[in-house]
Order: sequence, then structure tokens, then C-alpha cells
Amino acid sequence: FFYLLEASLLNNMSEEKIDVSVAQDGGILKRIIQEAPEDAEGPPPNGYEVTAHYTGTLEADGSKFDSSVDRGKPFKFTIGQGQVIRGWDEGFASMKVGEKAMLTIRSDYGYGPQGSPPKIPGGAMLNFEVELLGFKEKEKEKHEMSQDEKNCKGTNTQVGRNC
Repeated sequence: FFYLLEASLLNNMSEEKIDVSVAQDGGILKRIIQEAPEDAEGPPPNGYEVTAHYTGTLEADGSKFDSSVDRGKPFKFTIGQGQVIRGWDEGFASMKVGEKAMLTIRSDYGYGPQGSPPKIPGGAMLNFEVELLGFKEKEKEKHEMSQDEKNCKGTNTQVGRNC
């Protein structure tokens, strides 16, 4: 009996959708598919480079529009910088390394009324099966560095300098 009860509770847990939008307005719902290991790092801070796998489908008909998994190449982006849709910036900010989740992203957190033709129509609600593979502090671009950082880049020590 207890085994069945435990299995039932675990199954119900995996179906639970949590609002992970900063505004808590239902714009991003997350259902955990696979928990991260207990000692996993995360969530990734703003400005860090995130490495992830994803498969995107339309909520309306389930049709797949993109997948890093199919390409066999993880996707990288800097979190919290507007390089990706808002649903990803906020959704991945709720994850730990090794976690797999389904993000259901409302249109205003996705591609909005204009969509992303030809595969994503305007106003589309999206599902992304995502996995956070890792994150690291993003290396500064040359134009973002101080002169000392430019002088020390690629070296561990320099005569007369603390690099």
C-alpha cells in the first residue's frame, strides 16, 4: 500500500506546473521532468553563460519547430541579457544543472503577436523541453575589459603586475 501511495505522490509531483515568471503572472509554467542531483549548482546568475539542450513545440498542435537535441549541439546564451525570449531568461533562472523540465511559455514571454515565421505563428503558446547542462561566468569581450584586464588576458603572471 505504501509503495503505491509513494508512486502516486511521485507521479503527481511530476505533473505539477509551477509559475516561475518573475511577475508570477502565469507567463512561464515549469513542470520538472527530472530533478537535478541534490548537490547540483544553480540557479545560474544573470550575466552567466548558460549551456542547454532544448526541443521547442507549439502548444496548439505539438509540432516541433526547433531542437538543439536533433542537431546534437547544445545551445549557449548569456542569461538575463535579452539574447533569448523572456520565457527562457526567466525559466532557466529557476533551474539547476542536470535538471530537465518542460517550460510552457505564454506568447508575451515568447515571440509575441508577430511570432517567428514561418514556423511560429503570432500569439503562439510554446512548450520547451529543456535541460540545463551547465553555466559559467561569461568571459568579458575586449571592449568590456579594463586596461589591466587587457594587459593580463592570457597570462597568469607578468613582471611587476599582479594578474
